[in-house]
Amino acid sequence: MSDAKPFSHIAFCGTVMDCLPDAEFRSLASQLSAGTHTGPEPSLVVALASELVGRDPLTLPSWVDTDTRYLVVLDVPEQAILRLASTLRLHKPDQRLHVCRDPSVVKRLVIALKRPAPWEGILDAYVLEDCLVVALGDMSARQFPIGRLPKVKRFEPAVVKRFEIDSAGSYLHWPDGDVHMGPSQMLQAVDPAYLADVEIRRYEMENVSQALLDMRRDRKLKQTEIPGLSERHVRRLEKEEMRLTVEAANKFASALELTLPEFLEELSGRITNLQRTVRWNHITDRSTVASVLWRKPPLAVLDDTRRLVSQHHFRGESRMSFKLPTCGFVFWPVENGDSTTVVIDSDTHLQVDLNHLDKAEDDDDPAWPVIDELVDRLPKVNDRPYLSAFALTHPDQDHCRGFERLLEEVDIGELWFTPRVFHEYTKDLCDDAKAFKKEAERRVEKAIEAKGDPGAGDRVRIFGYSDILEEDDFEDFPEDRLTVPGNELTTIDEEDMSDDFRVFVHAPFKDDDAGERNDTSLGMQLTLYDGTETLQALLLGDLSYPIVKRIFDVSDAGDLAWNVLLAPHHCSKAVMYWKDEGDDEEELKQHIVDEMDEASSTPNRVVSSSKTVPSSNNAGDNPPHAKAKKRYETITDSFLCTMDQDEPIVAQFKDKNITFAGVAAVAMSASQAADDARGSYRPPQSAHTYGRS
Repeated sequence: MSDAKPFSHIAFCGTVMDCLPDAEFRSLASQLSAGTHTGPEPSLVVALASELVGRDPLTLPSWVDTDTRYLVVLDVPEQAILRLASTLRLHKPDQRLHVCRDPSVVKRLVIALKRPAPWEGILDAYVLEDCLVVALGDMSARQFPIGRLPKVKRFEPAVVKRFEIDSAGSYLHWPDGDVHMGPSQMLQAVDPAYLADVEIRRYEMENVSQALLDMRRDRKLKQTEIPGLSERHVRRLEKEEMRLTVEAANKFASALELTLPEFLEELSGRITNLQRTVRWNHITDRSTVASVLWRKPPLAVLDDTRRLVSQHHFRGESRMSFKLPTCGFVFWPVENGDSTTVVIDSDTHLQVDLNHLDKAEDDDDPAWPVIDELVDRLPKVNDRPYLSAFALTHPDQDHCRGFERLLEEVDIGELWFTPRVFHEYTKDLCDDAKAFKKEAERRVEKAIEAKGDPGAGDRVRIFGYSDILEEDDFEDFPEDRLTVPGNELTTIDEEDMSDDFRVFVHAPFKDDDAGERNDTSLGMQLTLYDGTETLQALLLGDLSYPIVKRIFDVSDAGDLAWNVLLAPHHCSKAVMYWKDEGDDEEELKQHIVDEMDEASSTPNRVVSSSKTVPSSNNAGDNPPHAKAKKRYETITDSFLCTMDQDEPIVAQFKDKNITFAGVAAVAMSASQAADDARGSYRPPQSAHTYGRS
């Protein structure tokens, strides 16, 4: 398996393209057919069985030879299969021919061939005795012993056979046990060394060599202290004279007292930091930066780079020159906390959460003072800064720090929050959360008194369910001030913004109201419109895997689409790593990563509103988590951390296109090459109804 193109020529022969669902897929298939190249790779023919063995068989391309592979949609009786081998003159049909009754296999092939690594797509699968046989996107077939597949091995034989293939070929799903497994998970379980080789080959030799050198020096090891490798071998690896192999990686890992997966995770993190650092292009004296960067551990590199930024006063200059977009999303650098400004138009702004750090008011601090920025940049009404709405996802300090001051310095038209605010005991809240609760209670009283809209500055909207809304204090609370999950909202501060703005509410669910505070976060998709173009952000507060899974289970694809995904809980691993009841340890929930990937639109970014993500974490560390970042990097054009930027991260419309601005360090992920295959491949969802019962 290689990440390179697996076929020199591809032909979709006869009418086999009719198996594809629409013109977009047929266009992609035509592009694949046109994208031929010379090389040692075999060629591929895709065709219907009836058009190969019928009375008037197809004429095959002239480049067909004894290495050509065939993917054949079986639309003839099984008895005719043997004729395929003779018609195609196959000496070893088991190595060159795959037949499948499901015509959707053609769609899965197209998607697989548009992936950076085609082998990560599944074409077909079946159970043969005690093995799961999987045909992968590069037309290779892998046998996975069922006894070595986590969770699947616990199933009865009849249940093992009852799996579904994801419509995009991303994973197999066993609905009886709600188990999802993709090719990477299967390979990790059966052949981790193979995956390690794939992982190593992803990176440029220069970055691998530098990362190896840093890892060894950080642990104060000499080149002679890597058992199993000679000093010369280590020196050549660190001087870009030799590629790292799995065997050498194992020996390095052992010397560093790491397992192979731990070694690869740290290697990946360090390489990402190296890539980020060399792309930092906002320092004028490049030679000075080069001398700082050379041969320093990645974390020290970032510290030195930030120090240089401070010395050159670029932070202060950036603050003076920074402007809000005319329409877009702004993610402010506020360390571990959320502060997102949504600019709908020049007069209408929504602030989602706030983490104003007093120390950020010093120009030398890399964080930005959000309240100061809003006071300077918001529109003025009656000579006061005016914010159309403020939304609090949940009352943790890192989501409302500075609210009391914001209330003093800025007029807020409408307040958005979940019922959890009223559940909290005052002693459990920080001072700013207490101020928010007090203001929320005041506005609720105003809405009840007005029996509707109490006017700007007193408006309120509650998102979600709660038994507390049935209590006497809320008896006459206006129904039109309540929005429950599964519904959209296109008004803000009593203005109809349906041509420009839409909110779809995902959470909190009714039965989560009494749960952990993070699990009651307001989760929503925000959509901005520029004519027929859309820019979408998915904001999920501090939600963890069970709630995020539920959101993806019950929501339609259009309500999950995103150009910007704000990594929940500041890039916490709890979104995709979870310990189910009865499990000994947490495990990766690959299906949720795949579903987030399928919901992504082009272009896209994952944003972590957090401190710099470390190259690795210790058990019990708070977010951000390196392993979460690593997973996000597989599903996005670029993973961006707010505190790695010299300006806020901005997603905006510009000349009818979506652009990302204010970014000083961009590390492109391998998924860029799959852009054309994204956006419409999520399986259809069943209908769901939201209600109070």
